[in-house]
Amino acid sequence: MMRINGLFAIPKHLEIPTIQVPPLAGFGDPGARYPGGFFQTEFTYKDIFSWIRSANVWKMGFEVRRNRTNSINSDRFIPLYTFANLLDFADDEALQMTRKVDPRTGDPATNNIGLRAWEWALFFNDDWKVTRNLTINYGLRYETFDTPTEINNILRNIVYQGGNTFSDLLANAKVDIVPKFFPAHKKLHYCPANE
Repeated sequence: MMRINGLFAIPKHLEIPTIQVPPLAGFGDPGARYPGGFFQTEFTYKDIFSWIRSANVWKMGFEVRRNRTNSINSDRFIPLYTFANLLDFADDEALQMTRKVDPRTGDPATNNIGLRAWEWALFFNDDWKVTRNLTINYGLRYETFDTPTEINNILRNIVYQGGNTFSDLLANAKVDIVPKFFPAHKKLHYCPANE
């Protein structure tokens, strides 16, 4: 098992927004992601069996991984104000304000994301010593990376609504909540089977 945690730094002055005024560099904390953090856990189990017989060294094994990735993301809890120029800044006429809010309440919003995924692999490998100067290595490996799911039902992706061309599909598409991020790909591929 491996666990990684990270918390974003808490800005010293939560009451001061980030301000950008071209051509000035601006001020405030441009990377403010308060409150936020990530918490990743991976459970891994793998086993390999080796068998040496005559001129062959056979290896076979498997690996299973369970990934749990949780994050708290509050991008722009502290708003970002962008002004077109110095005069607009002096008049307090912002070009735009960027802030992640809950559209139902107008309050700052926080995403609590919990992604889950399975990965697993099987392999067989043979090192065949044909002569003292020639060894042939061959094998087969099957590996799959399952599509991530989200435990809070907030996984979003583009959903095509219909059309005959890609332009039509894109024009009619919408972003919606989906059960899986992408279709699972389970085709068999041949590749070197080194562990």
